[in-house]
Amino acid sequence: MDSKKQADTRQTAWQDEKLKEALMQMADEIRMPDCRQCRMLEDIHEQIQERSRIMRKITGKRIVLAAAVMAVLAGGTAIGAGKIASLSSHHYMDQVDFYSAEEVMKNTDLGSTAKAVDTFADGTKFRKAYRIDVDAKDSGGTIVGSYPEINIVYDHNLNLDILKPLGGMEENSYPVILEEEYNGIPIQIKQMEYLFLPPDAQPSEEDQKRKEEGTLEISYGTDKEERTVFLSASWEEEGLTYLLFTMEGGHDKEELMQKAKEIINVKP
Repeated sequence: MDSKKQADTRQTAWQDEKLKEALMQMADEIRMPDCRQCRMLEDIHEQIQERSRIMRKITGKRIVLAAAVMAVLAGGTAIGAGKIASLSSHHYMDQVDFYSAEEVMKNTDLGSTAKAVDTFADGTKFRKAYRIDVDAKDSGGTIVGSYPEINIVYDHNLNLDILKPLGGMEENSYPVILEEEYNGIPIQIKQMEYLFLPPDAQPSEEDQKRKEEGTLEISYGTDKEERTVFLSASWEEEGLTYLLFTMEGGHDKEELMQKAKEIINVKP
């Protein structure tokens, strides 16, 4: 197990332990009969075990999603004397910074007003958002630059990243499947198919060939073979880069293009 996985495991274990301690204290304070307290704690334990099982299953996909975002934003980009090999950041899911598009637009950390919507025309709603500092590192782990970012989580597995990019950052070569200029702003829709396999599985000859051709990404760690598509819309406006993306379906390229236009239409 590498250091990242060990750190994630320790963090999850620490959170689980703190949760148990807090709930035990609550149980003591309300003075429940012993039998009810034991049943409650048994239920808590089962929920923690189930959460841990689910987390192990989805952690790999979260890492892959982060890698996909990096590939679109900064794959192999030279920054000064270094070259970006990885992007790193962290935030706690329960420490939400913004609860509405209005709060996001009032934030000044990006240097320009970040546009966002509370509800898209199709009903997709704003859920929460985080303010994140991202470090760009070279292959040796040295930080070669940093930038602020706002990540907005919408319904239906839709995310919006808004960032003030490092000088010289360029988008990578994920296939462009739709391109349009709107209000003088070029919008690109990019797509990459992902194949998830169990740790001991081998890709088919056809999938291996597609990987070599750059039309398929392969990742390992799931219980069974799964296929999904990373779909993104990206554009730049007022010195900020916008990346609207999904990896679990629910949106097609035309829908993503329409949502990008709705964000561009926002009046600060």
